Amino acid sequence: MAEETRITFYRVDRCGYYRYGQPTPEFGVMPDILTELISWTRAKPLGNTCPFQGGDDDDVSPVYCFDIVQDQHNGDVLLTTWNSVPSTEGNIASVDPRSQVGAPSVSLTDLPAGAIPGYATYFWMIPEHNLLATLCFSRRLNGHRGLVKLMNEFMAKCTRYVVVNEEDEGYQVLGYCDSEQGNLEDLTPSFRTSLVRKPGKLAFLRAQRDNIVKVIKKSQLQAQDSKEQTFFRRLLATMGVTQPINHAHTVKVKYEMNYQPSRDELEEIIRNWEEEDKEEAWDNVGFQLSGEQTTHWLSHAFARSALELNVVRENAEVVQARSLLAVLREQRAVLLRTIS
Repeated sequence: MAEETRITFYRVDRCGYYRYGQPTPEFGVMPDILTELISWTRAKPLGNTCPFQGGDDDDVSPVYCFDIVQDQHNGDVLLTTWNSVPSTEGNIASVDPRSQVGAPSVSLTDLPAGAIPGYATYFWMIPEHNLLATLCFSRRLNGHRGLVKLMNEFMAKCTRYVVVNEEDEGYQVLGYCDSEQGNLEDLTPSFRTSLVRKPGKLAFLRAQRDNIVKVIKKSQLQAQDSKEQTFFRRLLATMGVTQPINHAHTVKVKYEMNYQPSRDELEEIIRNWEEEDKEEAWDNVGFQLSGEQTTHWLSHAFARSALELNVVRENAEVVQARSLLAVLREQRAVLLRTIS
């Protein structure tokens, strides 16, 4: 079945184990790390595939490896993650933490006891070009921040390069080593990405900063996000609405301000927008220039596209990983040309 798929490309700027201040890793490049991840998840209960706890002190909720498949022809990997969210009243997708990676049991009814409520996100990993792409279907959140957290924690704790103190009852990492006979080294595991930019778009905005007269923000507020719920309540309060309103799904908001950002403020606006996990066209920041009616949207400055892909769904929440990877293989050359 053909579904609109929103694709955003990222450069994988760092992937491996780095000596302080060095731009290239000592070992553990992207193909190796993905091989390690595939091996680590094999025959593992899904509930054991989040290498960090998350919680109130962490800005990322637990993320699990839902499925991972590899194209044996080009080495590409399709990683599906399950992003946990707080349970809410009513029906919500959830996954059985005891089910195996690659064959998880998903419920779309009332939350079963012990299940993990959440949603699936999809990542196309392209080691040959040091790229990854997020793929969004009906959902606006791409899970990118959770992926970066998962990869960094996995590399820090779970690969064959990790050396631990086996006599310690806890889990003390002593350092990292590329072989059993190698020397223990004080290195830093790092997985870092950046949005692929279209040449000239951001340069134009920076050059025209003195002519910016208005900043526009569009966003969809989601009920499951506590920060967005708080913002929504404050927004209603400014309009005199003090009674609580239950917005079960999403609310679109748009606000604009006559303002000329400083050089530093413009860079901060760009940086904050880059770090958001949102994929919908509605989630955007734009600028109007003096004497113009056109809005220059930040989304146009990055490698994002939407196209119809024939995918197979396991259910209303989950797209079958192998079918998605097969379609991406067919469209690979065309999609990669859009960012060259």
